[in-house]
Amino acid sequence: IASRNLRTATVAGTSMDPTFKPGSSILVEARSATAEEDRGDVVVLRSPEEGCEDDLLTKRVVGLERDWLYARDGRLVRVPTAHVWVEGDNASNSNDSTHYGAVPRDKLVGTAVAKVWPP
Repeated sequence: IASRNLRTATVAGTSMDPTFKPGSSILVEARSATAEEDRGDVVVLRSPEEGCEDDLLTKRVVGLERDWLYARDGRLVRVPTAHVWVEGDNASNSNDSTHYGAVPRDKLVGTAVAKVWPP
């Protein structure tokens, strides 16, 4: 585990339901300086919201830099360079890029590679 720079994290909220339930443990591979995320990746990130920067969030990447996409609220948005657009799988209960906009890539901590618990 240490050679791949992996650690476990616990999903706290319901924004990734049904993929991850609250209390699910996931295995996270730390993001390297040269990492490139793909659409569909589940990432752990530091909250981009002011005053919440120490909070870790789990979201799915749905847009990469320079992508055009429709936000869940119907707005057409373009993801800026060096940013990603993230959303929770539970659209009815997710505070995500629809609310706070595209996330700077330097806020990404790692990528979920497996669910550890429950199996």
